[in-house]
Amino acid sequence: MFFSGGFAGRYDDVRVLAHESTHAVHRQLMNSNHVPPAYAEGPHYLFESFAIFSELLLADYLHRNETDQKLKQYFLEQFFDGKGMEMFRDAPEVAVEHAVYDGMRQGTIKGADDLDSLTKRIYSRYSIWPERHDELKAEWIYITLMYDDPFMTSTTSMV
Repeated sequence: MFFSGGFAGRYDDVRVLAHESTHAVHRQLMNSNHVPPAYAEGPHYLFESFAIFSELLLADYLHRNETDQKLKQYFLEQFFDGKGMEMFRDAPEVAVEHAVYDGMRQGTIKGADDLDSLTKRIYSRYSIWPERHDELKAEWIYITLMYDDPFMTSTTSMV
């Protein structure tokens, strides 16, 4: 079951529906092929890649099939501004997440100051702003997937 409060048919509503529907189809394919529940969880990054790909397909389809030039441009922008450019925004987050897991295993991450230092060092590789705005060292706080859906759960639980 999928519930979307406030669905109004806007592009973003349809994008979320496409994303979540892909998860539903993926689960149904696993169920139909008798994947044992112990294996049905799988790597979250892989599951998300299927759903994100559906978002890209939606924007691409709408762009290719739209005749109104303004809407055509809008859908192209959604492709790039949505998931198409997300990899550039997410790269430092992923690098921080990997480094946090490595630091936890090595015992070098012991508190918020260590996370601040690590985040500033990594984000500085991607932008000039962390060196100019010290408050950006706390960006690790906003990497919610690190808490909600860690991609290395099985690895970190073995440590």
